[in-house]
Amino acid sequence: MRKLKAGQLRYVITIERLVQGQDEFGNIIEEWIEIKSTRAAINPIAGDEIVINNQIVNNVDNEIIIRYTDIKPDDRIVFNNRILNIRRVLDFESRKVWQQVLAKEDFSLADAKVLP
Repeated sequence: MRKLKAGQLRYVITIERLVQGQDEFGNIIEEWIEIKSTRAAINPIAGDEIVINNQIVNNVDNEIIIRYTDIKPDDRIVFNNRILNIRRVLDFESRKVWQQVLAKEDFSLADAKVLP
């Protein structure tokens, strides 16, 4: 991993974690709660398009560099109203200074564009 300076962490991201609870009727509910907001460097590293039911669906892989924090592959990242699902979290050199998070931005069919 390349050396980073604080100025390269130009984006603000929110890390969210899925928690389970109960409503007033005892039903189990799941809710994403904010764990932390932090600065990050975000680089799109791959992407593809597929056509499903005459609609284009995009998938984008992102490399996200953050300062070391408590982040798990089950968490997700919210950035500019986009949801990035975490695939892998790496701690470089096991020094607990920087983390590389590989995340995929999955677009649903509701976001897809209809082909002419």
